[in-house]
Amino acid sequence: MFVKKQILLAIKDLFDGTRNWLVWYVLGLSEVRQRYRRSMIGPFWVSISMGVQAIVMGFVLSFLFKTDITRFLPFLCISLVTWNFFSNSLTEGSNSFISMSGVILQIKRPYWIYIMLVLWRNAIIYGHTVVIFFIAAFIYGVYPTLTYLLIPLGLILFIANVSWMVLAAALLSARYRDIPLMIQNAFSVLVWLTPVYYLPEQLGPRARLVIDLNPLTYVIEVARAPFLNQAPSKVAWIVAVSFALVGWLFTFALFVRTRVRIAYWL
Repeated sequence: MFVKKQILLAIKDLFDGTRNWLVWYVLGLSEVRQRYRRSMIGPFWVSISMGVQAIVMGFVLSFLFKTDITRFLPFLCISLVTWNFFSNSLTEGSNSFISMSGVILQIKRPYWIYIMLVLWRNAIIYGHTVVIFFIAAFIYGVYPTLTYLLIPLGLILFIANVSWMVLAAALLSARYRDIPLMIQNAFSVLVWLTPVYYLPEQLGPRARLVIDLNPLTYVIEVARAPFLNQAPSKVAWIVAVSFALVGWLFTFALFVRTRVRIAYWL
């Protein structure tokens, strides 16, 4: 009976947190505006910074890998934008309950609101930074095709995976404060084990095996490939969907078990 009640409360938390969208929507916009207060171009500074990074890395890596820049630079731009959303969401999400502890201890709100706040805030940045891909794509002749119809589905599946990872990181970080530092350090390795700075076909058989065994490869692919006029492979769809289902089952079980303890840990 107690377990059933906890499951229902966890479901209610997720439902109410999503339904009360106005709270995280307004808070997210407010935080972004506050971050770039008195700046003339606001969050577009992130776009400029990432654009410069993409140009420099694009020319250097295309020279080192002997890859055609007309193909590699658009790939690198959308890879950086997608990875930036993923890494920032998980890094900030691991501290979402900790940074909002003062609010959580004073105001009774669904915990899911604070996860949605992180995702929404980074979605705003994603919307600004994806502009650099379209600029590079236009310059190098990568124009929209019918594969663009897969973009919404790919992004939904991508966010479904990111969201369970953010929630799991937030729950574990509330209990173990070493988790945020572990996540930050892990990304310095994961970025090289995921095809972000290089094309998968540039690797040899052994290195390619490591990439193929990394589920993040497929999670990134379903969100990135349609922008490059490529349909994600069947394997990518299957792995991304399976990873989301398994991840959410694990995270929901963790949420049911730990939800009542979050306030005490903070």
